[in-house]
Amino acid sequence: AASDVYKRQLASTVNAILNGDHRLGVAAESALGHAIESLCAALIAGRPGADAGAAGFRSAQATFAAATRVLTERAGDPEFTVEELARTLDVSRQYLARVFARHGSTPRSALRARRLELADALAATGLSSTEIARRSGFSSARALSHARRDRDTRDAVSYTHLTLPTTPYV
Repeated sequence: AASDVYKRQLASTVNAILNGDHRLGVAAESALGHAIESLCAALIAGRPGADAGAAGFRSAQATFAAATRVLTERAGDPEFTVEELARTLDVSRQYLARVFARHGSTPRSALRARRLELADALAATGLSSTEIARRSGFSSARALSHARRDRDTRDAVSYTHLTLPTTPYV
């Protein structure tokens, strides 16, 4: 049927790409990977008799985008966890970790970063640190303080590793 033709075309294209002597840049290679992933997802979801799980299949890029949206919406909830994020997206924690690793992060650090963004935005409102912590998803003011200290220490370490230009002053 028609889907068999598409499968053969996809397999042929992927084989040509993988077996060819192509020199792709990192960005092009990444875009190509996402395109192939999306094609595979479309084939799986569109096959006759596909179950609900297959219809809900999404690429890693789409999973990352969905995870980012959910984090933005739910980070202020102290009960919201990485486990809940994985359940919401209907993926395993391990898969979610791999998706975030492609972007140089982890689900936990992304959740913490979003909560810190919320806390920083609330800091100018004059609310107490306890209230800021509660509204930004931290379990306590102490947890918020600890997260800020970790972030600031990490940022300071990153800053000290910057390479400054070595041109002499004239």
